[in-house]
Amino acid sequence: METRRPARAGFTLIELLVSIAVIAILIALLLPAVQTAREAARRTQCRNHLKQFGLALHNYHDAHNVFPYGAGGTQSLTELSNGTSQSATVQLLPYLDQQPLYNQISSPLTVGSVSYPPMGPYPWDLDYPPWKAQPAVFLCPSQTSHLLNDGLGKISYAYSLGDDPNPDFGLVGVAPRGMFGWNSRVNMAQITDGTSNTIAMAEIRWPTASNDIGHLSLVVTSTPEECLQYFDPGTQRWTSDVTNLRGDAWADGSPYLQFTSIAPPNSPPCFCTPTAASMHTGGIHALLADGAVRFIGDSIHCGQQDRDLWIWGTASFAPVGQSPYGIWGALGTISGGETVRYE
Repeated sequence: METRRPARAGFTLIELLVSIAVIAILIALLLPAVQTAREAARRTQCRNHLKQFGLALHNYHDAHNVFPYGAGGTQSLTELSNGTSQSATVQLLPYLDQQPLYNQISSPLTVGSVSYPPMGPYPWDLDYPPWKAQPAVFLCPSQTSHLLNDGLGKISYAYSLGDDPNPDFGLVGVAPRGMFGWNSRVNMAQITDGTSNTIAMAEIRWPTASNDIGHLSLVVTSTPEECLQYFDPGTQRWTSDVTNLRGDAWADGSPYLQFTSIAPPNSPPCFCTPTAASMHTGGIHALLADGAVRFIGDSIHCGQQDRDLWIWGTASFAPVGQSPYGIWGALGTISGGETVRYE
């Protein structure tokens, strides 16, 4: 009687290795696609958050007939005053579904033995609980963890100073070039360039590693292009003194949390030319005064990058009329007389 060999169970070593190799190849092919899809979702959410800020700005304007100041607030002889250093974000809280948080800030608040007045202390006071709140709408999901873990709430979006590095319009008596400045409020009628031609807000990038491009250089440069000599593009590190406050403390209205439309998006930010920047490839999301959100490419025309800046109240180089900084600068001005056309 003929006997049959039993059926083989399992795989040979060669078959197992081939199977593993095939699976590895499939994973290698699928992983970039998955990562791309996730970033696309994060990018969409980032855009939607900025759109919410646009709706908040318009609702604020409907209620007050003016847009909020870029920096302002209370000023008193006590150290518990916020020193007119609050950002527009504080004023927008009721219009960003953050009414309970605004109510806490706008009312007296006692923490331990300290009694804070309405509108709170300086925005960097670590003992004031409201400044530690972290509403999700303030964050772009594409951002990674902030290098500065000080407990203050972070923000991925900033307000436009226009093509002018000097936010102290109230001190020097010069009308604002952009939508936001120190103790200056702009209404819709003042945006004569057109709300669809004027930028209100944009993304900013915060520091995630020592001396990286998310930091703000403290060098005071005379021209926009001069800033580049203090940044090493190879290592993506600064060679100058820097601050890691970019994106830290959403209640802070200082230039650390504002931007100018002078140097190109995603270029190294110096103290006089804080730039709009993002973690996205090729550009940044920007909110226009009409509430629309557009993606602005890094290669947008930026005009005269070798032009002397108007630095801190020296009016000899103050921009007058049309911006010298190309299309990007034109988007920053509220009444420069430029018209920007999108294809």
